[in-house]
Amino acid sequence: MSGDRLLAERRILLFGPSDLDSVARHLRDVGADVQRFELAASGSTRSLESWISELIEGAFDDVLFLTGQGVRVLVEFAHQRGREDEVLRALSRARIAAAGSKTRAALAEIGLRPTIVGDEPSGPSLLEALSAASFSGRTLGVAALSCDPRLVAAAVGRGANVRVLGGDDSPDSRPRALLGRILGRDFDAIAFGSSREIDCLFEAAAPSQRAELAHALRRSNPVALGQAVARALSERGVPPSGVVERASLLRPRGIDFMSVFGAGTVTDGKPYVAMQYIDGVTLRSQIFSDGMDVKRAAAILKQIGAALGHIHNKGVLHRDLKPENIMIQLLSDDKEVVKILDFGIAKLRDPVAATSTVNTVAIGTIAYISPEQLREGERITAASDIYSMAVVACEMVTGKRPPVASQDRPINAPDLPSGLTKNARRVLTRALSFEPNDRYQDAKHFGDDLAKALLDGKRETVNHLPPRPPLTKSLVIFGATLILALLSYGIYKYVVRPPVPPPSKSFKYWLMVQRIRDEKEYETPFKSNGDAIFESSDRFQLNVSTTESGYLYIFNEGPPEPDAASFKMIYPNRATNNGSASVGANQTVQSDWITFRGPAGAENFWIVWSVSPVNELEIARNETSNSPQQGFVGDHLVSLKEFLKTMEAKVDSRTSRYKENQVAIVRGKTDILVALGQFKHR
Repeated sequence: MSGDRLLAERRILLFGPSDLDSVARHLRDVGADVQRFELAASGSTRSLESWISELIEGAFDDVLFLTGQGVRVLVEFAHQRGREDEVLRALSRARIAAAGSKTRAALAEIGLRPTIVGDEPSGPSLLEALSAASFSGRTLGVAALSCDPRLVAAAVGRGANVRVLGGDDSPDSRPRALLGRILGRDFDAIAFGSSREIDCLFEAAAPSQRAELAHALRRSNPVALGQAVARALSERGVPPSGVVERASLLRPRGIDFMSVFGAGTVTDGKPYVAMQYIDGVTLRSQIFSDGMDVKRAAAILKQIGAALGHIHNKGVLHRDLKPENIMIQLLSDDKEVVKILDFGIAKLRDPVAATSTVNTVAIGTIAYISPEQLREGERITAASDIYSMAVVACEMVTGKRPPVASQDRPINAPDLPSGLTKNARRVLTRALSFEPNDRYQDAKHFGDDLAKALLDGKRETVNHLPPRPPLTKSLVIFGATLILALLSYGIYKYVVRPPVPPPSKSFKYWLMVQRIRDEKEYETPFKSNGDAIFESSDRFQLNVSTTESGYLYIFNEGPPEPDAASFKMIYPNRATNNGSASVGANQTVQSDWITFRGPAGAENFWIVWSVSPVNELEIARNETSNSPQQGFVGDHLVSLKEFLKTMEAKVDSRTSRYKENQVAIVRGKTDILVALGQFKHR
């Protein structure tokens, strides 16, 4: 099944507040049929207005907030009615009780700090805090549509008169309407975002139905969003099939990094991470021994910097950035998009987006991690990821990495590989600074600066020889005389200049396939990158497009045929370009229709592109120019195949297949590219 329809036709019931709307959208994006149930939506406007009026009039001595969402809903509702200032003044006069860090953070946004605090809405610490507080002669207003009866009982036991926001409303009928579908196992999975929805659901069931409801939930793959919700489910006799941390679900998603749909543990304790399917290739597969094309590397680095900066701003550190964890996706318009993946050891810096986290153990890939990641107890910041990105950048451009980080030795500019521009060396040296505070602090800024420095075109002279002793006066005079003599003969030239990596070359190919059923065309022709298994009797056309002018040679090796050669040259031929192998930039060469034939096997195509004519292949072209259908046999066939195999082994060409636009792209940094395309059929 394709990655974009991973949950096709699956019915999922998602209980929880509106901050899970983005989760619901992503589930729908991968094909799920999602039904949302939000308890907060069941409260009436009348109830909210009445409760707020009582608050403003001073009816409540104490106010209890159970969720951060409850704080924001209350303030937003008051704002819409022009009463926000009155509500804030009333809350500032009251004693505030709050459950959980997110509730405290939401209160901090409006300048309030709770006096009575607990860890979770249904956890023991809040119950203990309320049981220890004095409410004698006081009225407690609960800013929630429902409340755990144990909390109410604890406050009443300490003398409180309790007024719950939704206390005057008639019971919500929607949970009762859902009961029949849940009991009938109408959902493939049910996710709970808070314990209040669990209580609401069980309270809607008749006492005689609750055991049956628990049984139905156990068989409907219940998922808890957070440990507190998991405990609430377990207390109802419904151990969750999985526990997903809300933080991982609510991490930012975008075009520049892989979406993480969920993470947690299944019932046997094994961890899992559910992530987006990416159709692309790893950055590792695109780095040659002498580096990548500089323009392409610069474009990719800008995207990496923007992606890292984005997740840093959302409070996430990657901590294991390397070429294997960066994918390149080719969109339908041939634009390359970077995706950062493998957040297996990524860390949320803090629920309230603190600026760092403390390293308790050396973690990451040793060739790419920063010095502080090697030291236990060291503070890890965004600068640590920027250090790793600088190592990746150096490898992308030169094909070599700088020395591995040390706990106590900085990397100096001369330690970097040759082949960098002067400005790129300066930018990378800063990003690889030993002290995190001396590096770039913003990944996007670093990516933009490095891309600009790589494209400035001024490559510096790098001399890695050890310092020489001072020269004597006679040697200086002799050296000057020798240089003048060389100049007089016109043969002086720069010999210490670092080599400039050649730009990468590429071509792409694809098939246009026509299915055949009962000797008739079946369905419309479709495009394929060749990474599929076709049916015998299907027909196809091979298309090859080059990015720059050169010479193209295409050979087809089909299954053995009696009385005929199976190895033929299909380009060039006399019908196309008068038999010449030359092709222009962005020119597409298309073969005649070819039929998959014979027993199960493969149609093999040798595709060779070259800046200049290839002598051995020009000889082959001349041999078949008069009778192309005869193909190659005997010694000619043996020598030709041997030449192609030798050339393929010698030339460092790499083929990447992309599903989104169904093309295969062959890349290399030499003047000849060779690819063997094998198209299988049943």
